[in-house]
Amino acid sequence: MLISSPKQLHAQDSSQTSQPHTLNPDSASAQVCPAGPTTTMFMVFVTCPQSQFAKLFPNGGLVRTVHNTPQQFTAFSARSTLSRLTAQSDSLFAVVNGGTSYANGPSPEARITPDGDGFAFLTRWEKSHARVAVCFLSNGEPVGKSVTASVRHRDLILVKLLLGDVPCVCVMYVTTPEFDASRKFTPRFERARTAFYKSLQESPPGPALMIRPREVSRSVEMVLQGATYPGQ
Repeated sequence: MLISSPKQLHAQDSSQTSQPHTLNPDSASAQVCPAGPTTTMFMVFVTCPQSQFAKLFPNGGLVRTVHNTPQQFTAFSARSTLSRLTAQSDSLFAVVNGGTSYANGPSPEARITPDGDGFAFLTRWEKSHARVAVCFLSNGEPVGKSVTASVRHRDLILVKLLLGDVPCVCVMYVTTPEFDASRKFTPRFERARTAFYKSLQESPPGPALMIRPREVSRSVEMVLQGATYPGQ
């Protein structure tokens, strides 16, 4: 089980090769995106000493929302945010991997180890903000209740993890991508994606960890869909 039962990992997601810190402009960059509401989730996995968890998660939870972060999300800005919150050098937070996820509408997704441990998430858009539900998985099945976060532009989500024997934080940034008249990504959004992947290459590398994208089971989807959000 993620958090309480360490497993060995090596990072990978739906837009990456299996090698850490590999710049891979995924297939969406060259394709016309289908019509409909589309969500992009940028994710960076960084090492984090457990001694810093209390600063990053002062309420003792597994998920935290951080407001008013740098305008462009990269591995550098993710590490800078953790550095600011902990009053530690950003060299303490090595990038072990990262990537992007694309979805049309509220579609649950998982990031898991080969043994089926990890976490799943589901994003719902409501006017000017997104509500992201996260649940932790063991053997591909949900453990406990889902945890939720409400985020706006320039907000980040921090997820506390223990991957193998490596304490980590997944820094997540959710946005709606920009399209041109032909439904392709705009040059500005392409530049943002390129800068993100370049930052993964150029960041100081941490230990190689493995986490893979996977469709969620019905039981996981029910946990995520049944999440109670603030204000409901």
